[in-house]
Amino acid sequence: MRLTFGSNPLVNGIGCILGIILLPPFIILKLIMMPFEKGSHRSPQYVARYIRDFIDDTSGEWDWDDFNSIPLADPRLEAIRLAACNVNLPCGDEELAELEALYDEAQGLAKKNRTALIAMLNHAIAGGVIDRNELDDVFPHPRSLEKIECSAWSALSQWIDDADIRDHDQQYRKFRLEQLVEHLKGLE
Repeated sequence: MRLTFGSNPLVNGIGCILGIILLPPFIILKLIMMPFEKGSHRSPQYVARYIRDFIDDTSGEWDWDDFNSIPLADPRLEAIRLAACNVNLPCGDEELAELEALYDEAQGLAKKNRTALIAMLNHAIAGGVIDRNELDDVFPHPRSLEKIECSAWSALSQWIDDADIRDHDQQYRKFRLEQLVEHLKGLE
């Protein structure tokens, strides 16, 4: 006799009992872990796009709900997201103006990130010294950058970490420097 799921009351009963036994510990564990969970890593451009799509009424049916439901790791972007979530719906002119201001704020952060990254790349290419603390202060949430910016940040991070190697190996220095130049071209 072959048992298949759904055809045998015994199998269904065992499944229900296991669900009842395992669900409460899972819920308790989830509640304990919630304060330690980090938000999602999204870029300022991502936040701006969601807000713009809502303003222009081009978002999908559940897009705004998704945006409201997922906390962000970068506190600057999380503040924008929360402010957008607090806008009263349906949107009149006043609410749309609030969303426009939040869109502009997210776009400003995106521009600030890109400008700072370009400046740091130019500084490193010109022979200037950038230390790890400076990079971390400017970009405390590098995973919240756009993909191209994240790649440039990673190359810059490697440049900083490999200073001792670059000092002794000119060919390696040239290789890393060419990488920085390529990332700079991509950002500009």
